[in-house]
Amino acid sequence: MEINNGNGLRPADFKAIFEKFYNDNYPAYFSYVQWYIKDKTRAKEVLDRAMAKLWENIPRLGVAIINYHYGLKTVHNCCMDYFKTVNKFEISHSDPGIMTSAYEDIMVQKEAFAQLHVFLERLEPSLKETIQLLFLEEMDHQEVAAKMGVALPTVYARKNRALKILRQWYKNLLRLWVYITLLTLAFYKN
Repeated sequence: MEINNGNGLRPADFKAIFEKFYNDNYPAYFSYVQWYIKDKTRAKEVLDRAMAKLWENIPRLGVAIINYHYGLKTVHNCCMDYFKTVNKFEISHSDPGIMTSAYEDIMVQKEAFAQLHVFLERLEPSLKETIQLLFLEEMDHQEVAAKMGVALPTVYARKNRALKILRQWYKNLLRLWVYITLLTLAFYKN
């Protein structure tokens, strides 16, 4: 089947673009799925189903639509489908506005956590290890210095450098998210 979408890309191009998307986002999506589904095997099955859906949608939607946020929404929907068929969890009959607000808050927190995982993977190894020891393993600065075999001021410098980089990446991500949202709204408005 020849997939073109008017942009001159061949099927091999689609495959290369999707493989990059898959490799860049799989760890973050897997963390997201595991927040819902603790069993790693089932979580992997759900994520693989979501990635297959994304791949199947490329001929219909084009490569441009396959981005982090679209992928995350697809992953989320596959998680909900999993619960509909397996767990049949119950939703309370409280105020729907409160449930929607709480749901949106949880989604934002989960997405931020998933993105943090991606950002940590992109840090240089010494900065990544410093952040993981300080914040994930909750070691104090002296313990980190001893474990890494560096001076205490080095730990502070690495922490500050890593946090500065992470803040900048999140700032850029927020700008991109606003831009994509505005483009999406403009697209659907017309």
